[in-house]
Amino acid sequence: MEQTADSIVIYKSDLTITYVNPSFSRLYGYVADQVIGQRGGVLGSGRHDDAFWSEVLATVSAGRVWTGSIVNRRKDGARVEVESVITPVRDAAGQITSYVQTDRDVTHERELESALERDARERETIEAALEQVDPAASPEAIAAVACEEIVRLSGIDAAWVVELADGQSRVLAADAQTLQLFQQGEPIPATRARYLLERASSGPWSEGRQDRPEDGSVGERFASMGLKSLAYAPIRGSHGLLGVIGIGARDPVDAGRLVERLPALVTFGSIVGALVGPGLETRHRDEVARASIRSIIDAGSFTPFFQPIIELHTGRVVGYEALSRFADGRRPDLVFALAAQSGLGTALEIATLRAAVAASAVLPPAAYLSLNASPELIVSGELASLLAGHERPIVLEITEHVVIDDYVVLRASLKALGRGVRLAVDDAGAGYASLRHILELKPDFVKIDLGLVRRINGDPARQALIAGIGYFAVKSKVRLIAEGIETAAELETLQGLGVSHGQGYLFSRPQDGRGPGPWPSTISLPAGS
Repeated sequence: MEQTADSIVIYKSDLTITYVNPSFSRLYGYVADQVIGQRGGVLGSGRHDDAFWSEVLATVSAGRVWTGSIVNRRKDGARVEVESVITPVRDAAGQITSYVQTDRDVTHERELESALERDARERETIEAALEQVDPAASPEAIAAVACEEIVRLSGIDAAWVVELADGQSRVLAADAQTLQLFQQGEPIPATRARYLLERASSGPWSEGRQDRPEDGSVGERFASMGLKSLAYAPIRGSHGLLGVIGIGARDPVDAGRLVERLPALVTFGSIVGALVGPGLETRHRDEVARASIRSIIDAGSFTPFFQPIIELHTGRVVGYEALSRFADGRRPDLVFALAAQSGLGTALEIATLRAAVAASAVLPPAAYLSLNASPELIVSGELASLLAGHERPIVLEITEHVVIDDYVVLRASLKALGRGVRLAVDDAGAGYASLRHILELKPDFVKIDLGLVRRINGDPARQALIAGIGYFAVKSKVRLIAEGIETAAELETLQGLGVSHGQGYLFSRPQDGRGPGPWPSTISLPAGS
């Protein structure tokens, strides 16, 4: 009894203390002389009511062993939770003469259990809140919900989510209860962003706030709020680290507990990462694409090429289509699509068309210049200034693949460009939209998609389709231009179907507009055609 690690107290039947071992003194702070002769209530914490103690006394008075959890009070006033076993002791006659109580300190275990239960509740709270978020919402909106829920938890005074990206680290959201921590979209100083990126790559961490000049406005903001301690967890997406989620505490007591919050914070970071990851990755791709397109425009990393359009029965060159080739070798349709997605479609069109118009001075004077233009560019009014003073006839090609929201506005914009500008509907036959374009816009030319032209000489069905388009063209006074003619057999078939104009590798490949040509007015047709 003297050497056991558990606290032992012996009471007489009237509950007067007759013995305590050294472990009792270590646990409760009383030496033996201070409690022997006292009744058991000297350790009372006030946590348990009279009914509780009545039940304990009734159990041991009946000769049974009582076991359970008791919260007692130490000499210094601190509460301590123990697992107790109270055993009645009988004399030779079977009468209860005393009680032996053994206490094992479980305060720390109970605190850990309480922390685990708290973490579980907090995780459930955050998860439930984030489950209500629309995954299609912006990363800022999702991050704001996470921060709002986190600062509701006890001991946390501030929460923030930071996107970490090369050259564009910024605050997605922040919440500091009644205080203003960060503005949404606020940039993070480069030195602080690098620090967060390095630390987050190794996992979650906590740190005391330090006054470091390199942290700039971020450090000043933390100091003004009085934050004493910070904790961070990485936010990861499918392609790696996206940012961090951070929490802060002002009270030194709460600051010491932030380390215990790291497991929950990691969970929050995982959930937030899963929700904001797709949006951030898409945004990052868009920003990279936008920077790429802006670089192409600023550097003029493209070259105008020209391909002749001829009369199929005479070989006379009636016009040249302007095409763009990019210095990095990417397909033009992909570059223009990327520009449109990045919001720079019109800007790239203007830059390439301006280059084409300038380079077209090398072409035969009688040939018209065919320019590919989107409806957005036509209705923007930019074409008028771009074509001002240009005497060569212009044909604007509108592809079948684009959506036209308002034909009335588009027709008015085309009319405003003057009679020197005519219209062609490109890629006819590639889908149903071209038919409506033709009916609504009444173009001067209809360009038959190369998918219909390729190997048409061996396909009666496509021949019938083009014959129908040809009949429509005659009735509508529209000239047909077949694209992608590569063989004499295709040419001969198209001639037989009444297609009047065409272009393709059979006649000439596109040529660099910066070169000397040749830029012929007539092209020799294959023998027999």
